[in-house]
This record gives sequence, C-alpha cells and structure tokens, in this order.
Amino acid sequence: MLASFLASRVVSILGVPGMVALLIIGFYEGLPGIKAIPFIDRIPLVGYLTTGRVDRQIALATEAMVAKAELVAARERERGLQIIIEEKNRREALTLTANAEFRERLAAANRANEDLNDEIKEYLARPVNGGCVVTDALWELMHNAE
Repeated sequence: MLASFLASRVVSILGVPGMVALLIIGFYEGLPGIKAIPFIDRIPLVGYLTTGRVDRQIALATEAMVAKAELVAARERERGLQIIIEEKNRREALTLTANAEFRERLAAANRANEDLNDEIKEYLARPVNGGCVVTDALWELMHNAE
C-alpha cells in the first residue's frame, strides 16, 4: 500500500516523461542504494537491475582487458622460454665442439707421448760405446747446466 502510494506520488510529481527518464537512468546506471548490498548482483533479475548497463559494460571491458593482458603475458613468457632454450642449445653445441676438440688434442698428446717413450726405449736399448768418455770439462759443463 505504501509502495503504491509512493509510486503514484512520484508519477504525479515527475509525470510520465520523468518516470521514463528515471527508468532509462536506472537501466544504464543501476539502482544506486541497492548496489551497496554485498552479493546482490548474484541474484538473477535483481542483479541485472542493480548493476546497470554501464557497470556490466565496465565488467566486460575489464574481463577483456585482463584476458588480453594474460594472453600477452603468456606469449612473452613463451618467447622468453624460447630464448632460454635457444641459448641452452647454443651452449650445448659449443660444449660438444669444445669436448670434441679437447679429445682430439688429448689423443694427439697421448700419441706424441707414446712416440717419445718409444724413442727413449730405443736410446736405452742401444749399446753404449766404450770409447765414449766424459771428461772433467764436460762433467763440469753438465753439472753446472742443472
């Protein structure tokens, strides 16, 4: 009864054009006092009327911006990971190349060492010439060389 009385008073004061204007503003902006009630927007019809078209558009735009930002972040994260993978692969290739070069040099050094050991064995296997005598001057020269 009170509601119908208030409605009739508002209509008589504002008139039909004023009521249409209030309805349009309410549709676009929502009902001002009711928005403050927590979770009121979860009730299907009431939520639609309280939030208003502007708030719904803001919510949709915000969701779209968040989704786009998340997509950009995911793409940048993927690009960063791709750069890391490429750097890892480049370093692995360098490591493999360096290891192969090291193995080749080590094998060459081992071959040279074996050749020198064989040469020493040949010298030790030769008979010593009995006429080869170390003189005092040669002994002194060899002794001072150390």
